[in-house]
Amino acid sequence: MAARLRKTFRYPADNAGSDDSDREELDEQEQETIIEDLAKRDLDNTIFYRRAFVALPAIAALAYIPVLFSADAFRHVLLALLSLTALAGTVYIMLYVPSAPAAVDSSRLSAAMIDSRGPLDVALPWLNAALSAVLALTGVLAWRRDLFNEAWRAFLPGAIFLVTMYARSQLVPLDVASLERLKYNYKGA
Repeated sequence: MAARLRKTFRYPADNAGSDDSDREELDEQEQETIIEDLAKRDLDNTIFYRRAFVALPAIAALAYIPVLFSADAFRHVLLALLSLTALAGTVYIMLYVPSAPAAVDSSRLSAAMIDSRGPLDVALPWLNAALSAVLALTGVLAWRRDLFNEAWRAFLPGAIFLVTMYARSQLVPLDVASLERLKYNYKGA
């Protein structure tokens, strides 16, 4: 009696990830096309989301314009001006301050990267965070005095700053150089 080697039955879903010999290899041109398509799609998505998150502070700024012209006290005008400044800083950061690449830990930026970004690009996020914190403190004080309308206007720039900075941290550019290193040398037919 002859013994035969038998393969165990596997469902097609199980077989897809475990057996690399059935995988179709990509030649250099196909790899380049895929990398270029990914880079273009990433750039298009980044532009779309940057514009969408720029609209958020721009729309919020509309709440402060009437306060500038119909304010009863100087503190209302000052609060509106500081809030508009924080929102304008958020828009500037979202549009013009470059994000750290995905491969770089943003908490440990090198001196060369900081020098290439410029002093405004490095300091503006921190200054805007400080201004948002001062406005939030003003909001807490207004809340304690039962000035709820003034309190939400003081909290709004900080909340929008946090949301847009989180979105900005998620919009890191695709690291095309690391994708280029992952390419394998497969010569087509």
